[in-house]
Amino acid sequence: MKDTKTPKLDALYEYFGLRKNNPTHEIIQNHNEKSVASIVSKIKRKVDIAGITQYKFVDIKDLARCAVLFHNFAEISQFLHFLSQETTSLRGDISRNDTGYKGIHLNFDIEGVCAEIQLSTFNAWLYKTAAEKFYIKWRDRDVSKELELLIEAKADYDDTLKRYQENPSKDLEILLTQKLVLLKKLREEYKDKNALYKKELKLERDAFEELYSNCDFTEMEIELEAVLFTLSLSSDVFTKNDTENEKKNKKILSKSIPLNSDLSVDEEKLLLIAEEVSKIASSVQIELMNFVKRCFKSYKTTDKISINNNFEKIFKLIKEVLLEYDEKLHKQIKNKEFLLRNIKHFYNQRTQIVKEIVKYAKGKSCLDCEPKEIIKLFFEKLSSKDDFSITKLQERLQNQEHIYLYNAQSVNGENNEVGQ
Repeated sequence: MKDTKTPKLDALYEYFGLRKNNPTHEIIQNHNEKSVASIVSKIKRKVDIAGITQYKFVDIKDLARCAVLFHNFAEISQFLHFLSQETTSLRGDISRNDTGYKGIHLNFDIEGVCAEIQLSTFNAWLYKTAAEKFYIKWRDRDVSKELELLIEAKADYDDTLKRYQENPSKDLEILLTQKLVLLKKLREEYKDKNALYKKELKLERDAFEELYSNCDFTEMEIELEAVLFTLSLSSDVFTKNDTENEKKNKKILSKSIPLNSDLSVDEEKLLLIAEEVSKIASSVQIELMNFVKRCFKSYKTTDKISINNNFEKIFKLIKEVLLEYDEKLHKQIKNKEFLLRNIKHFYNQRTQIVKEIVKYAKGKSCLDCEPKEIIKLFFEKLSSKDDFSITKLQERLQNQEHIYLYNAQSVNGENNEVGQ
């Protein structure tokens, strides 16, 4: 790996008070399984903060986890092609968010439990380590809910002000003053938090921009994503019969989150189930590490990776779909900030297009055709193109943002003081 100056990364480490420790092992073993405390914390965040009362333990996708590091992203692509011949139960994607982070995640089931392998480079892992501080700090922030509280407080104040103006009284004057104090407090908290979030978000974005400009990720991104899609679409993880141990684990993981009458988490009951889940995670973690070490050792000693012919056809088709979509996306959306904010929406659309085109190619038995021809035929036969239109999605997202910004501005002005 070339010696590259990293001022943006250094600034991030300094800001969060971290010490930079270069990873030395190819397999990160201390990136370990979920503890009881970690499970409880995650459930409480999802239910009590995010309000997802239907969340289950089975929805935790990294009960067992590890990371494998390489010298560059080209090596990761080779490893993914190797894995495609070793197992048919992997699913993977490139996880993205508006910080600019792009993480390569693999998931597969071990004994009925979803395990996660993260693939990265030695250099990129340093950026991810610093980025986790930002993620942990802001992951539970729901701007829309914060805004709703502000809008409600503003509406409540306006209603009380109208009543006071129509029929002044001492009681209403006191109430109006109290509501004004609350409104100003909420507004200042929102503005202060927003300012801090934007400052730290910029530090994150600058760092990841530095990372990807100093490595081979950009030239490998489509290749990596194409093989991840192909792995996922080729996965037969749900076609085999469960063992007794898998059935037992799935029964525990499928339990609903225990709730109180007010829909908050019942911590006492949650703790009991979390202890069972953590034991399962510990057992699966051992199997995960054995699997990863075995695969990595085999990969290191393999001279040439032979690719299944059908896998290669699907891979080439998906790669062409991704290339065409991304070319249109960056041609049609010039606002980089808007694209970063909404990247998940556009790539969710892209994922759906990939699935539908592969499904179409398999159904029409035309995988032997040229990828461009398959894509052309698919869109010619498509009855409604709106669902796959970048322009239509852009319009919907812009309308949503317009409503959000309008609401934000409606609570951002100064309010009349009582008694003026």
